[in-house]
Amino acid sequence: MDKKLISFSNGIKLYYILVAAVWVFLMIRKSNLMTQGASTADQQSLYIAVVTVGILAIVPALILAWRGLYRWISKAPDVSASMRNFLLVISIPMLLVIGYMIELVLIMIFVGLGG
Repeated sequence: MDKKLISFSNGIKLYYILVAAVWVFLMIRKSNLMTQGASTADQQSLYIAVVTVGILAIVPALILAWRGLYRWISKAPDVSASMRNFLLVISIPMLLVIGYMIELVLIMIFVGLGG
């Protein structure tokens, strides 16, 4: 019997708990740097870390959303195959725009909190 060590949904939950922990660490790091008077290089590395963590949080969510949309559209009985393909191709840029907006909101929250 082939047992998985961890299920897919639990793996995703653990991944996002880890991302949230890294986000909290970055917030603490930012407040420490603000009180100590951070150099430009420190500020830049912190900003790059925030963008990287944001991308690591958003990209898997967008992929999972697209997979769910793919399953939902492929099971629709009254939609032709060409229309299904069109809807799936059109959904990719829309999901990318949504991800970009979420990333900007995360950056604005990070800049606004802690000083």
